[in-house]
Amino acid sequence: MYYLIPDRHGRHLERDAEAIYNGLAGLFYDLDIIYPEEGQKVDKGVVFWSKHANLILNKKESVIFVGENYSWSKPHVDVWTKTWGAVVVSSKEIKDRMVEMVPHATNIYQITPGVGTFCQIQGDKLPEWKNEIGVIYKNYSRGGITDVKGMGKVGGIRDLYYIDHRDHYEMLDVYDRLKILLIPSKTEGVPRVALEALASDVYLITTSVGIIPELKEKGFMFSIMDENNLQNQIDSLSDEHILEAIKINKALIKHYRWDNIVPKWRQVFESLNWDLKKI
Repeated sequence: MYYLIPDRHGRHLERDAEAIYNGLAGLFYDLDIIYPEEGQKVDKGVVFWSKHANLILNKKESVIFVGENYSWSKPHVDVWTKTWGAVVVSSKEIKDRMVEMVPHATNIYQITPGVGTFCQIQGDKLPEWKNEIGVIYKNYSRGGITDVKGMGKVGGIRDLYYIDHRDHYEMLDVYDRLKILLIPSKTEGVPRVALEALASDVYLITTSVGIIPELKEKGFMFSIMDENNLQNQIDSLSDEHILEAIKINKALIKHYRWDNIVPKWRQVFESLNWDLKKI
């Protein structure tokens, strides 16, 4: 058996594991998702987050997903690439940084997490109810809720809807009402809320962190936050501009749908010669 082992304290990592499992479980009967008890060992699988790494016995045929963290040092990366069959990260920037640290490594992969698509706007007019300007001010991180760094950038902005940590499905209702979403974070890897906003017909104003420059290069239409002129930046956005962005983003976000992401995980498994048994 091969196991997907998510982090109980990171709901986004749980969703990643569930999406990969759902995408592949119909093809292979020896793939399962598991939440190990303390001390429980498994032979081969994917560990979502490094603190669970000691759960794996057969390290050379297993995968460690270290995701979005930028603080890893060269010794960390060197040990991981020598110990594990594959190291998966979530953005090109993180992968490039790791490869620069350990240029001998050939087993570092970049796979951006997927999203569902929740687009609902049709035609050339924004729905009347889609009129709120929201800002993410709390994130769920490593078992606790912490304030997003950078909130000073939105001080004084009129009529802001402050969004604290919500369940993924609660956020779908939030996206339905939002016209504009602000993400003022100082550091990010892959802000899932940014991808979800782009998939939900919400105009994005964000700091240029993590995967954001990569999304710009790929043609997504949104604004990089001008913290010294943010109110004017918001006020200058016309509905026509927002609708144009929605149209462009709707076409591009399909590349981040889980049905396009899961095959990349399968390629990693195949590179490790996982002998997945087809149904």
